Amino acid sequence: MDRLLSNASPPLWDKLLDTTGMLVDSWRSWFGRMPDTLEAIPSRWNYVSLSNQIVSIATTDYANGSLLHGLYRMTYYARLVSPGGSGTLSVYLSWTDGGVLYGFQGATLSLAAEETSTTKSESLMVRIDKGTAISYATTYDELGTYYNLDLTLEKMKVLT
Repeated sequence: MDRLLSNASPPLWDKLLDTTGMLVDSWRSWFGRMPDTLEAIPSRWNYVSLSNQIVSIATTDYANGSLLHGLYRMTYYARLVSPGGSGTLSVYLSWTDGGVLYGFQGATLSLAAEETSTTKSESLMVRIDKGTAISYATTYDELGTYYNLDLTLEKMKVLT
């Protein structure tokens, strides 16, 4: 990857074509690296945004079971909001690596009656098996509050 990034800039000061009308070696090399360079760039695979939630969310796949074997970053941002109540919210993430189902429980957000909101955001790098689910879920104690939840799934590297 360091080789890709250190040579990522196009050779702008080199001629594009030689006297026969063919690409010069520096440009041919730069174009030849493009597939590997593009593969090395993280890309957003999916994004979920839920507002004004008032109940727990059952386990939900937000990868649609269509991912390749690889490294992915799962990130969530949760905001517990109170118009005068109190409550707690927990966010759960799950994935499969090597045929084993793994889970992660984010920190529980608690909101006292005198607070108006509290937030939590966490990112987690995971290795997943091809075609398996990456899921989220919440548990929520509703006491006059609601919550917003944003989740992002990014592909970091496809593994073979």
